[in-house]
Amino acid sequence: MINIKRFFKLFLLSSILLLTSGCFDYSELNNMDIIVGMGITQEDSEYEVTYEVINTSINKENTDAKKSYTVTGGGKTIASAIKSTTSKLNKKPYFEHMRIVLINSSLDILSLSDYFIRNNNISSNFYLVLTDDPKSLLEYTSQDKKINSEEVYNILNNINYPSFRNYFDFQVNDIISKKKDITIPYISLEDKLAFKSYGLYHQNKFITLLNTDNLNLYDYYLHNKNIILRNNNNSLNIYKTNYKIKITNEVNITLNIEASIDSLDTEIDLRKESSFKQLEIEFREVLTKEMTSYLKYLQSLNTDILGINNLNYLKTKNYSEDYFSQSNINLKINLKINRPGLTIRKVS
Repeated sequence: MINIKRFFKLFLLSSILLLTSGCFDYSELNNMDIIVGMGITQEDSEYEVTYEVINTSINKENTDAKKSYTVTGGGKTIASAIKSTTSKLNKKPYFEHMRIVLINSSLDILSLSDYFIRNNNISSNFYLVLTDDPKSLLEYTSQDKKINSEEVYNILNNINYPSFRNYFDFQVNDIISKKKDITIPYISLEDKLAFKSYGLYHQNKFITLLNTDNLNLYDYYLHNKNIILRNNNNSLNIYKTNYKIKITNEVNITLNIEASIDSLDTEIDLRKESSFKQLEIEFREVLTKEMTSYLKYLQSLNTDILGINNLNYLKTKNYSEDYFSQSNINLKINLKINRPGLTIRKVS
């Protein structure tokens, strides 16, 4: 009985502490400006920082009011630019809801990491997003007056980008450790906010944006996304991919692909096993040609988004920044087209 009483007292005390701490946090939050997104632009040695802040002053009757507003400051360093922006707030900034930091392609990502790693008030659990003009994007007013940072995050969700592996601190670790070169999603602002491409980097330097053709290859090669692959009047729905890389005297890449038929020439007889075999041969040739071209494109840019330089280091203990760009690549593609209504046949 004594133990039960002690347990009840402890439970009651814990509940009171939780409730009171919750009230304290809520009260504190009312006295803060909630930052939902940040934009950072670097031009030469000048930094411009913009906050998107939740507009807590709007009332329910004022449906025309924008749900957020922006403040902007500048400085010679990121720290001074952030200090300048913060000084223009009415309240103390609260960054716990910030999931997006918009940057331009000139920004030095490692200089950004130096500031955020030392700053205890800002969590590094956010995503970097490329755009031409971060300030203009955050200031944009859509027809339905959405919060722009939230809209950017929704766009990232639609392309299945959010993952702890894509958090800012993980990407910085990839840069510093040289495990692989990073890619950052690019959002454009034309008639509306929209995902357009990925920015390719080599270490800390922006290289270029993927064009449309290479973007499709990037998607199903690295992100296992469903895509439609066409060859003349025939097309496949590629729904599963995985790849393996082995370092010998050359780089051996094996790409395993499973697909279903999307559309076919009317002359192809699906009742024959030979028809599937022929389709696999034809599409394997198309894929091999496209993937070989894509890999050579990455080599020409010296951007190692597959982490091949690091794999070579783990094997040889000799790091070479140019290993991937100068290597011979042996590409093997295993393609299996699964017949409708039958058990899916796995690729080896």
